[in-house]
Amino acid sequence: MHHPNSYEVRVVTTFLDDQGLPSLGYLVQLFLAMEDLVAQAGQVQFWMSSRIDGILSFLRQQGHFGSPPLTWLTDGSGDRVSVHRSRREHVLEMNSMNTNRFVKFIVIGIVLFLVISVGEYFLLKPSTTTPSNPADINAIYQVVGEFGARLKDVVITTSDQNVITAVDFNLKQLITDRLYQVLVQDKIRIPGRYVSSPWPERIEIASVQMLDSGSYTVNGSQIVMTDDTLAHGGNAGETPITLTLKKVKGAWLVDDVVGGTQPKA
Repeated sequence: MHHPNSYEVRVVTTFLDDQGLPSLGYLVQLFLAMEDLVAQAGQVQFWMSSRIDGILSFLRQQGHFGSPPLTWLTDGSGDRVSVHRSRREHVLEMNSMNTNRFVKFIVIGIVLFLVISVGEYFLLKPSTTTPSNPADINAIYQVVGEFGARLKDVVITTSDQNVITAVDFNLKQLITDRLYQVLVQDKIRIPGRYVSSPWPERIEIASVQMLDSGSYTVNGSQIVMTDDTLAHGGNAGETPITLTLKKVKGAWLVDDVVGGTQPKA
């Protein structure tokens, strides 16, 4: 039997999450519960059968079957063979067979119910994953691109007032009021140019992930340049950067920035 490795489990878990389906652990618990019910039903069947066999054995030992009536059966050659059988013994054994059939019927019913329930859950459960809007994605790319291109003009090494002026002129129209208040109150949080060279040139987006209908997370790299790399090509380095964008009055704005040329707190 093939046992899934950790990579296969992660793949299945990621697929279920992307489709808005129950987690792998939930499905495993469901089928373990089904297996447990089947095992319990089998125990009930064994218990009933053993009790009936015990009753039959006790009645035989006590002689309660009495002198059984003579019953004639026909063997394979056509000759009749006499069989002594107590009616009480026959009834008890028939009850034992009926009990076994009833327990098996219950087990089959439980299994069918669970299978149908799981199937209906997958077929009828409404999708909780909202597809991304292409227009929103395009707008987010434009905002992040412009934000990354303007960072080199926000020089952090000047006076506080000059820094705030640079933020007002270059970034304010691209960020939320919440982020603007955070930046003007804490200069160390301002993304920008902390040294003359290298400087932040642009942001290259690696992924855009929707958090909800009104917010996205953008992961990428901030590309830094020098005069030499600008003249001869390439770049002077890349640093990871993560931005959170929110839709405010129909416009996408940067609400948080982590990484890039910002000094680590």
